[in-house]
Amino acid sequence: MTFVGFYISRGETEKMKIGKILGLTVLATLGLLVGGSQTTEASVYTFSVVPELPENQLAKKAGYFDLMVNPGATQDLKLKYTNNTDHAVTVNADVTTATTNGGGEVDYEGDQKKLDPTLTAKTQDMITVPQDVTLAARETKEVTAHVTVPQAGLTGISSGAFTFRDKDSQQHAQAASAGMAVKNVYAFQIAVLMRQQKDTPFTFNQIQRSGLQLHTVAAGQVNARNVIKANLQNPLAKYINDFTTVAIIKKADSDKTVLSQTNTDQQMAPNSNFDLAIAYANGAAMKPGKYVLDLTAYGQKDDQGGYQFTDAAKTTKFAHRWHFEKTFTITGSEATQYNKADFTVTKDAFNWWSLLAVLLAVLITVFWFILWKRRRDDEEESEQN
Repeated sequence: MTFVGFYISRGETEKMKIGKILGLTVLATLGLLVGGSQTTEASVYTFSVVPELPENQLAKKAGYFDLMVNPGATQDLKLKYTNNTDHAVTVNADVTTATTNGGGEVDYEGDQKKLDPTLTAKTQDMITVPQDVTLAARETKEVTAHVTVPQAGLTGISSGAFTFRDKDSQQHAQAASAGMAVKNVYAFQIAVLMRQQKDTPFTFNQIQRSGLQLHTVAAGQVNARNVIKANLQNPLAKYINDFTTVAIIKKADSDKTVLSQTNTDQQMAPNSNFDLAIAYANGAAMKPGKYVLDLTAYGQKDDQGGYQFTDAAKTTKFAHRWHFEKTFTITGSEATQYNKADFTVTKDAFNWWSLLAVLLAVLITVFWFILWKRRRDDEEESEQN
């Protein structure tokens, strides 16, 4: 099992408190030793990478790239690699486009094969970086990444990141996984933001009208737990910050609430989508039928905002609010399948009363048959006499 964590600040879009790398993070690939015990090696940052911020950097004191660019422009970005060990280290690097994961967080390691269809400029298509760089013991080396902005330019913010890994420890961890040994993999990320203007090009009305979309709503599972998945899309090239969702699910023919869930402090990457998972309570079974999802979402905290949300006696004002209603159906086969797979669902207890009723019916049938046969035998005997 691989656990991945990153010290990356949550965003505030136009004010650029986004994607900030605050430090290194260890990626520990954990496994069981043959004897069943667990061990971990000492955490050591084998290398570091520091961005050298260029003249067109907007956030001058940031630990990430925040670039003002022009259509068709090319540019070199400088990265200072340092080996912190007394042996050679190979740093592996790649570039990815930001996505939004199922937890409502910006993710720089999301599936790059399933990027949102509204995305027109992928970060990995605009930036190239040497894949592997080997550093001698204690060596510092300047590495160049190359940026090419599309001729068509950018609308809003393009968001992505460099990811750097210790290639040697990564390979060792992969090899060790077969033998169930424990190894550490060291990696961290540096965000890369690019845009052609400092302020968002989208008007308030544009954001209100199309800044958030609700697509499919369907039954599903997350980590073997029953959920209703509501696919939310941010189709604009801007972040949705301070993202709060209030979801209520009712039967289509009733006002009784079946499920409800509030999620706060979420964030959506530009031109991305994710499945908001509305979870069933422990032990609750999914039931077939027609349902209605009522979803209200808020974005961008603003003391002067026209929308407010109150939760736990705290009221927060937001600049934007979106509301959706969508009908969906859970089939009998879906409910059966997911309930069997969800280990928390209370399985039906053996129904002794049903068994007793069946047995009683069988006994009555047998008794009736015996009486009928005896009566018929008596009648046949009388006829013979």
